[in-house]
Amino acid sequence: MKPASQIKGQKMNYVRLAVLLATILFSSEKLFAGVSVEPFVGYATGEWSQAGNSAKQSGVDYGARLGWDFGRVRVGGNFLSGALKDNASPISNTITPQDFGAYITGEFGRVSLRAAYNFSSQRTFAPSSGTNNTWKGTSFSAGFDVMLMSHLCLNLDYVAGTYDSLNGASQTSKLTNSFFNIGISFPFGFGGK
Repeated sequence: MKPASQIKGQKMNYVRLAVLLATILFSSEKLFAGVSVEPFVGYATGEWSQAGNSAKQSGVDYGARLGWDFGRVRVGGNFLSGALKDNASPISNTITPQDFGAYITGEFGRVSLRAAYNFSSQRTFAPSSGTNNTWKGTSFSAGFDVMLMSHLCLNLDYVAGTYDSLNGASQTSKLTNSFFNIGISFPFGFGGK
């Protein structure tokens, strides 16, 4: 067992190292974050499945990302919604996605890579006749952007989710929903740097 003075000395070394790292980090201009706002719109195509049933879906989606811009890294919250139609038979549905979550984007020149986790995700199915059904769960997305010009990017994203609550009741047979999205976004930054 180490003597108390040696343990105290090790703790002081950790404190000194933490102070040194904090000094380096806080002296960097990258810490002066700006606000990042990025509305987007796109066309989505994919599929849903649940308990042996499945259907193709496609339609328009839209949303926005709002966060902090640290130069090559952006972090914040995101929102996605839209109106997708499926080819379910005999009754088709209009599907409204609604995702709220957190994202991180890394910028590499004119290309950016992005990942998001949507801790609040739902899919509302509005059949051509009948009652709406809302599934709740979580989803994630991953994608990349290519900057075409200032404040205009081309986006390609993959969104996938698992939903285990139907109209507030827990379900053993989960709904899975996934789609690819191609669209454009309009990134703006304010302040920082």
